[in-house]
Amino acid sequence: MCGSGRRKECNVFDNLLPFLVFLLVMCATPGPGNLALLAIGQATGLRSAVPFLAGTVVGHTALDLCMALGLGQAFLASPELARGMQVVGTAYICWLGWKVLRMRPTEREAPRRFGFWEGVLLHPVSPKTWAMSSVAFSLLVDPSAPLAPQVAVFVLVIEFYVFFFHSVWCVAGARLLGLLRAPSVRTAVSVAAVALMVGTTVWATFGGRV
Repeated sequence: MCGSGRRKECNVFDNLLPFLVFLLVMCATPGPGNLALLAIGQATGLRSAVPFLAGTVVGHTALDLCMALGLGQAFLASPELARGMQVVGTAYICWLGWKVLRMRPTEREAPRRFGFWEGVLLHPVSPKTWAMSSVAFSLLVDPSAPLAPQVAVFVLVIEFYVFFFHSVWCVAGARLLGLLRAPSVRTAVSVAAVALMVGTTVWATFGGRV
């Protein structure tokens, strides 16, 4: 147990366990990022998904830094701004889903790829990511302790989780690409992944709480 004189140095580690458990549940389960990478890996393979994967990590990092520096408070103070961001984010994720469904690799036509910047935009406009980041920050950070080391732990741990689980879902999709030879079955998997990705986002925005 930390003494009163050392309390500020121990706060990050005191709060780390619930923070890690929360991130494990949120990052490992299906969400727009994981499902998008599953669908891309299943449609065109692991290598084609690398730029998009890198972009998602960069975008998540930018969002987490902004959240730690107070952007989340601005959205909490303005429900109209928050709702507008949710609608824009939902529209963007629907567009990503439409693009995933159009990816049909054939011998005659190169498959449509997802780029780095499309990945960068995914998390900053995702309602689930906003909710996850704000809750995770509240679990870890103690306002009475120095902010810089807490923000460093917050960002580094989250991005490790994001990169690891996004990669796992993408590899799973790439494995399906090798296993599912029938075009109709691969299409069904893509449709299911997109339906979950869009459905969870729409539900989070209009029908419930994340």
